[in-house]
Amino acid sequence: MGFSATRPWGRRYGAVQWIDELRRSLLNELDFLAEAAYMRQFAGQLAGYPRLYIPTVHEAYCSGGVLTMTRVHGDKLRFGAPLPVSEDVATEQAGQLLCAYIDQVFLHGLVHVDPHPGNLVQTGDGRLALLDFGMIAGIAPVTRRALLKVLLFASQGDGDAVARLCERLFVELPEADLVGYRRAVGDAVLRYAVTHGEATLEMGRLLLSLTTIGARYGLRPPAELSLLGRAMLNLEPALRHLSPILPTRELISANLRRLLLEQLRPGAAQAEYGMVALDARRALLDAPEQLTRILQTLADNRMRFRIDGLEESHLIENLQKIANRIATGVIAAALFIAGSMLDRTEHGVHDALPMLMYGAGAIMGAGLLLSSLRRDRSPRDDGR
Repeated sequence: MGFSATRPWGRRYGAVQWIDELRRSLLNELDFLAEAAYMRQFAGQLAGYPRLYIPTVHEAYCSGGVLTMTRVHGDKLRFGAPLPVSEDVATEQAGQLLCAYIDQVFLHGLVHVDPHPGNLVQTGDGRLALLDFGMIAGIAPVTRRALLKVLLFASQGDGDAVARLCERLFVELPEADLVGYRRAVGDAVLRYAVTHGEATLEMGRLLLSLTTIGARYGLRPPAELSLLGRAMLNLEPALRHLSPILPTRELISANLRRLLLEQLRPGAAQAEYGMVALDARRALLDAPEQLTRILQTLADNRMRFRIDGLEESHLIENLQKIANRIATGVIAAALFIAGSMLDRTEHGVHDALPMLMYGAGAIMGAGLLLSSLRRDRSPRDDGR
């Protein structure tokens, strides 16, 4: 079967968007000027982590095909090989590396997606050098906030909240099965909250599971989510090699809460608050003109309302059934009332007419009752 982004699985996984993201990352990896800019930016972001090190870029000797940086003296991480630093230093390196990646994902929005052990070097002064910044994933602020809440709710085992957040984050396709999706997400979140231990990093597996589940049930995941899950999976063996006893779960929860509190501080997002204020000001200035248009439309009797999906939901048919039952009930009640009024007269010629009215009203009422009992059952009752 040939590859095609237009096949159902390609459309559900967002193959076109994913390929565009991969293409952009590969082109950046071949552009050494872009990689040099990323290295300078990441060096500033990691300034608060003394155990982490990014080589200095020598801009005068860089071009689109040449990257010149300070030489790193040390040993790459190798599985099975003893670490050249003490256990305490290695644990500090692992903890700071994990916290730095949490900052990359949820604070800065730029993620080094290739943190495999070959790109990590133990230096002679007890630092951990990060190399190869060609493949970088960018995460939009809206996505960062949503993912932060997803992981916080996932750590508490709240699958319903995670599913609701992902439904807003993903693109819902016409064939989406939201009931099945929520059930599958609930199972995945429950496993994440219960089974992952202190020394393992299950964040990457959870993100990839949410991506797979969304595509399976007709919700297209964002392209950067797969790259982010891959980065977390690449990070796990490096952390485990550095420190098998690292309290991963505790560090993740503490840093997510820290980032959440930082976002709530008034001075933490002044630019964002400024944009909100500008939008509110624009809405206030436009409100008189919009109100005038609405009032003029009402005055000219040109106001129209359109409701889509009536045929699909059978709303018109249901309204007709309700109207028929109301009419039947009114006629039955009228027959009983008319029969009782005629029955009060003492003329014998009218004795048969009230009985006919009572009988007709009783038949109509019984038919209405049987119809209600037979048809007005919820889908839940039918499935029992």
